[in-house]
Amino acid sequence: MRLDISFKNPDHNIDFDDFLLDLPVDSPIFRIWESPRYFVVMGRSSPDSDVNWLNCTCDGVPVLRRRSGGGVVLQGPGCLNYTVLLSSDLPFCSTIRTAFESILGIIASALEKTLPDDLSVELLGSSDLCIGNRKFSGNAQRRRKNRFYVHGTILYDMDISLIERYLNMPEEQPDYRKGRAHRDFLCNFPVGDSSIITDALVYAFSEIEGLARTRGRI
Repeated sequence: MRLDISFKNPDHNIDFDDFLLDLPVDSPIFRIWESPRYFVVMGRSSPDSDVNWLNCTCDGVPVLRRRSGGGVVLQGPGCLNYTVLLSSDLPFCSTIRTAFESILGIIASALEKTLPDDLSVELLGSSDLCIGNRKFSGNAQRRRKNRFYVHGTILYDMDISLIERYLNMPEEQPDYRKGRAHRDFLCNFPVGDSSIITDALVYAFSEIEGLARTRGRI
């Protein structure tokens, strides 16, 4: 099942993934969304120090906390989001690591097909998609006994200076970041057309669904 559902209310966008997790269905669910306004989302265990609270307050940018892991992100125009919900008992999704490797590997391959031959998409850290050692996609999971989701961001037309304004340097960083500032560490995916990225995600989702059918029940 594919859902293209975006809400104007930031809380609704964040809460909807958990609503989907509560649905009594076994089939895969795929969601694509983009917020029309800026807001900051903290991971389940993100420290308050990762957020520039003064700038967020002065500019009226809401700060929310989601129930999945991962770090702090800025949502808004130019940041496409996806969610993949699957059964936890699928062999390739039985652990956090294998789920990231399997799902993000398929997504990375689909996105790479939209790029020139001299560019490639890599999975770095535990759950970052990167081009040339610079991150354009962060991902997180929330798991229950029978179901789980992976959700992530794709920066494609985001003003990186806004990320620097609202997010401090995180306390925890992947080794490959090497202390780089946001402007040197982050990048927009070099295909600025969200429809092309959406088509690549839809193709990836079909691959994931096919894998679920052949390697486990859905």
